[in-house]
Amino acid sequence: MGTEGSKSGVNWAVASGAVLLPLDEARRLAELRRYRILDTPPEPVFDDLVRLAAQICGTPTAVVSLVDKHRSWFKAVIGGNVPEKPRQETFCPHCIVERSAVIVPDALEDARFCQLACVTGAPYIRFYAGYPLETRRGLVLGALCVMDQTPRTMTPEQDAAMRTLVGRVVSELELRRTALELQDLRNREREIEHRLLDLRALESLRFGADLHRSVTEEVARVSRALQALSQPDGPGGQDALGRQWLASLYPQLECAVAACNALASRLTEGILLQEGWVSALEASLRNLGPDVAARCLIECHADPEEHLAFANVYHLYEIARISARAALARSSTAQAQVAVATLGPSVLLQVDGTLTGVAAEPLLPGSVDHTTVAYHASCLDAQLDIQSDGQGNFVVRCVVPRSALH
Repeated sequence: MGTEGSKSGVNWAVASGAVLLPLDEARRLAELRRYRILDTPPEPVFDDLVRLAAQICGTPTAVVSLVDKHRSWFKAVIGGNVPEKPRQETFCPHCIVERSAVIVPDALEDARFCQLACVTGAPYIRFYAGYPLETRRGLVLGALCVMDQTPRTMTPEQDAAMRTLVGRVVSELELRRTALELQDLRNREREIEHRLLDLRALESLRFGADLHRSVTEEVARVSRALQALSQPDGPGGQDALGRQWLASLYPQLECAVAACNALASRLTEGILLQEGWVSALEASLRNLGPDVAARCLIECHADPEEHLAFANVYHLYEIARISARAALARSSTAQAQVAVATLGPSVLLQVDGTLTGVAAEPLLPGSVDHTTVAYHASCLDAQLDIQSDGQGNFVVRCVVPRSALH
């Protein structure tokens, strides 16, 4: 157990091993870490300050010492080449506890220090003067010290000069910390800028993909209507010239559908690369309305991106997206569940749509959605099964074979 008391009006504690610890030691160490200065290379500004301290006091040794948990680490030192010493073997912890200058004219005659290894052995320190480095937050990080092998005292002029130098050392520590924090802010700003650029690019991809997909669906519907009109038994079947003109439009519309679909595919692949399968699906559903994604449960027991080649991930994504949207877009109470799992050597995608009380029947054979889902399944050589109960509820089950896997 340690003891507690008050010395020079300052609270202090004695830990095991007779190492003095201030009662705010935890806060002090946390503050020291925030300066990010421990174990950093020498810096000219601190080297100049210890050189000036040694010249003012006429001592061979001067040190900027920062007191860590178990060591005194020297940021700058003149008259020695040791980078650190165990905390209990140095004078500086007393500066931390006292929060005032510690002047030791002859260490051999001072009971606090006469047993220190640096006093009884090399470098045989006799004189020590340490001035605490107290931050603007009232926490002492270490000390500016001067030492000599000969007993002596400090003149008033030397004492005043050392106090001025201590202010300079603390100012440099604060400037250094501020510079690091400003650099952190700049790095954070750059990171945010890059993220914003990525988000803007992603939103552009999503907008382009949705736009071209919508155009594809509308043109496909028009194309199917024109194809029907151009048939001999269709509404325009009695007009041979009209039928011929409608028939000539059909291939052009099919080319437009293919072009829009190809562009939408490339844009969607870019989204999948950046967001991943699940995030991209959630974002697509949110475009239907702010609450739509919340009505869709996505369960990935097997990550498509781990099992499928990237091109095939896109086709599986489109099957899930179209099927889920087919349910969710038709009613504010409709729900959908998307699940991906392994099925032996295959990957299973199942989409359940629940449209209780809705008369519309989604994914009807011959519809654009049904045809598009079937197309993507064929690209995967997948077994596709779409079942409906005739009341708006349906299940889409797609089994992707081994051949489409990695």
